[in-house]
Amino acid sequence: MTYEPQRFTAPDGTKLVVIAESDYERLVLEAALDEDARDIRAADQSRVESDARYPAVVVDHIIAGMTPVAAWRTYRDMTQARLGEIAGVHQTAIARLEKRVAGKPQPLGRWTTRQAIARALDVPVSALDPLDD
Repeated sequence: MTYEPQRFTAPDGTKLVVIAESDYERLVLEAALDEDARDIRAADQSRVESDARYPAVVVDHIIAGMTPVAAWRTYRDMTQARLGEIAGVHQTAIARLEKRVAGKPQPLGRWTTRQAIARALDVPVSALDPLDD
């Protein structure tokens, strides 16, 4: 059986269309699939934009117990003093961010300090986040 959608205007001026329930269900499913596809594309794009790729040596340093700041600094062949100089922060701030204390979460530091260090190391700020905390 073939039918034609019914079109009418509601009293408030809203234009409406009446369609078969099966067509409505199909449209809802397609819309959900489109939304899922958009979410997947957005996640893929975010992953590409983050550019948080870890060289194997950085991963090895982190696995061995270094903080991400220390691992990236070592990878970039910088001293704490040199990193501090480039980032515009004191060497002691770098040392605090690199210190691990058993049973305590890794210190993250101020957001502005993290941004400066990330710029100096040429990594996204997210690359300085602890991987296991």
